[in-house]
Amino acid sequence: MYSMLILDDEYIVRYGIRETIDWNEYSIDIVADADNGKTGLELALKFNPDIIITDIRMPEWDGLEFLKAIKTSNIDCIVIILSGYEEFEYVRTALHSGAFAYLLKPIDNNELIKTVLDGIKELDKRRNKQKQYSLLESELPNVKQLFLNNLITGKLSDLDAIKEKLKLYGIDISPINDYVLFLTVNSSDDILKSSNKDTISLIRNTLTSLISKYLNDGNMSYVYTEASDLKWTIILSHPHIENAVKAIKNAAKKIIYEFEQITTLTCCVGISNVCKDLSIIHSACEEAEKAVNNNMFTDINRILSIDGIENTMSSRKINEAIKYITANYNKDISVEDVANALYISPSYLMHLLKDNIGKTFNECLKEARINAAKELLVNPRYKVYEVCYKVGYNDIKYFSQVFKRSTGMTPSEYSKKAHVF
Repeated sequence: MYSMLILDDEYIVRYGIRETIDWNEYSIDIVADADNGKTGLELALKFNPDIIITDIRMPEWDGLEFLKAIKTSNIDCIVIILSGYEEFEYVRTALHSGAFAYLLKPIDNNELIKTVLDGIKELDKRRNKQKQYSLLESELPNVKQLFLNNLITGKLSDLDAIKEKLKLYGIDISPINDYVLFLTVNSSDDILKSSNKDTISLIRNTLTSLISKYLNDGNMSYVYTEASDLKWTIILSHPHIENAVKAIKNAAKKIIYEFEQITTLTCCVGISNVCKDLSIIHSACEEAEKAVNNNMFTDINRILSIDGIENTMSSRKINEAIKYITANYNKDISVEDVANALYISPSYLMHLLKDNIGKTFNECLKEARINAAKELLVNPRYKVYEVCYKVGYNDIKYFSQVFKRSTGMTPSEYSKKAHVF
């Protein structure tokens, strides 16, 4: 059933439209009528009619003023103007302002019925089109994600077609000189298995929010794939290629630091080499993921570039050193112990660690111990002093100081906060 509002300062005209035509036969219900535009607007806002028939000349507000008010109020309807011969200029203005049609007085009922039915067809067409737009708009995120997935997996190779899609989906990244970040929550597989949906959603939303917060730098633009598995692939553009890596690393540091402060969880970020052409961005995606997969420290915040991985992480001695530290962090080990186990000198081992992963032996040992402490502290069965001894410290006060310097929280504070997630 469609609703109709009639406006005319002549009662006889309103009466004639209302009573001389059986509008029910056309599934139309007349909801109200009025003799001026001002009252007509009040009724239009109240009843939200589908069809409005209005005279062009009325007291208080004429038809043109009423039409403007209807347009401003965003009432979804069609407006039919009634007019005399001498008012053609008014009619032309009304049509330019959005009126559907005009009819000359005296009104011919058959012509009025036809005009109203044509208006309903136009209204239905417009509303169906709007529904289609709304449906497409609701599907756009899925279509956009499919495009990005195809892009990062190498299924798209035509650069011109890629550029068109970027413009169509409103993705503001450059088709040249891009970087890829592969960001994953450490131990994500274990988290997905052991956590409920609400917790996983909270973790995902927290990290997604931080990505938006710190990558929305004035000089950077980016787009990322949805992370159902707590892993994000981010394509990022920076206008100044000479400063790009430094800016990206700084943003990544802020993301993973704040994420740990909020959730007590850690992340690893891999950074690709610069990709000269989006049509081969899948290669950069593989580089960024490779950097993460070569991470030798699990559950510790890391930012790794593929350059660093390719140039240094192939060192068998570094891998062996890290494995030794990871297996023996709970013991009173020294750089000499590790060097002896690897049949190299302590000074050479210190050189390898510092030059290739940017850490001293003591920093590596401390990170391994703090990481293990984090895992134990989330378990309510362990007291702080028990965790202290289990990870290789003999002094609880010293352990608490080291832990706070590393995490910004005391062991007790960390334990309490961890139980939120």
